[in-house]
Amino acid sequence: MISDVQKEYLIEELVKRISLENSPRQTLATLLAATSVPQSLTQGMPRELVMSAVQLCLKDGWGHSPPWISLLLVVLPETDTLVEIRASLSARPPLPPDPMNATILSTGAPFVNRSELRRHVRRLATEAARAQPILVVNGGPKLGKSYSAAFLDHFSQQEDAIVTHHLQLDPDTAQDTGPEEVARDLVWKMGRSVDGMPRPQTNKKRYVQDLANWVLNEAARSDTRHWFVMDNFQGDLLRADTRDLLVALSSNLLTGVYTSRCRLILLGFDRSTLTVDSARVEAEEVEAADDAEIEACIGEIMRRVPRAFGHHLARPCILEDLPNGQERMSEVNLRLRALLKAVQQVHCILDPFPALQYEPVLLKILENLPDGKEREIELDRRLKDLADTVGEA
Repeated sequence: MISDVQKEYLIEELVKRISLENSPRQTLATLLAATSVPQSLTQGMPRELVMSAVQLCLKDGWGHSPPWISLLLVVLPETDTLVEIRASLSARPPLPPDPMNATILSTGAPFVNRSELRRHVRRLATEAARAQPILVVNGGPKLGKSYSAAFLDHFSQQEDAIVTHHLQLDPDTAQDTGPEEVARDLVWKMGRSVDGMPRPQTNKKRYVQDLANWVLNEAARSDTRHWFVMDNFQGDLLRADTRDLLVALSSNLLTGVYTSRCRLILLGFDRSTLTVDSARVEAEEVEAADDAEIEACIGEIMRRVPRAFGHHLARPCILEDLPNGQERMSEVNLRLRALLKAVQQVHCILDPFPALQYEPVLLKILENLPDGKEREIELDRRLKDLADTVGEA
């Protein structure tokens, strides 16, 4: 915000100025009356008071407009240094990038584009989403439907009042996963007691309705907004009664307070089985990312490099010889993860040795890595060899 030299100048000039006042503390409090600083000022000598006030203002930084520190300048005579300080305060840095546009999520996972999903998720967080509180995400195999859950988790970390509850159906246990298990898991994930789960009854349709209402009632008991992310509940994997529970959840969600407290996101679910009006449901059809979208993610990874490095140099290790069809996006994901890991680890290894050139070392680490899951194994071996070699030098 301002340099250490400017800060010291400001303190000295303010001490000279307020020392002339009958009540230096009151003078500072009046200058900063529009801030929360006065309540934190203690009694003391002018220098102590000024140092405390300046520190509190600088700690707030760009948190307010105008910056609090600028309020202290009005009582000082105009000098060249004061002009420089004003110029520093006017050069506000750009706002940080919107985390909702990030291609590297808060968990470290690469997330290429998916602009349509981002649009849907933003809308789900608005009051208008009460009219369409259900989102269905579909698409071909291995295109990243399940990665929607990673983005939803990333999104909820930016929104204090929203909690996502991700439930993924395991193909190996799908036929043993009935509506009771699904409802119990959802309530448990909300941190609510499962003791009140409805008792089974002979009328199976009525029973799944009771279970759906139980889940939604538990969600409505808190001020938090609950987003239920049901992943891989699809096709032959899914038991009929478990499908009935999801249908009941979607239907009951459209009534009463539930529409303001709950959202239902179905990943890889047959939308035609829902009984609700199609106008109440939004849908996304996932497609494979194109090269430009992948390059944007490469660029974001390379911007994390603390030393100069042309991000175009990393392009071949991601885009060259990519498989077509179902394996394309899986391989893109593995390559981007490896690039991110290499960028971070090579920096950590070389950081104590500033004379070593970062660019050729990183390119050598990335050169001709194998495809598939062998890529990370080979990358780890190379990083270990690098660390051992540098450590012995």
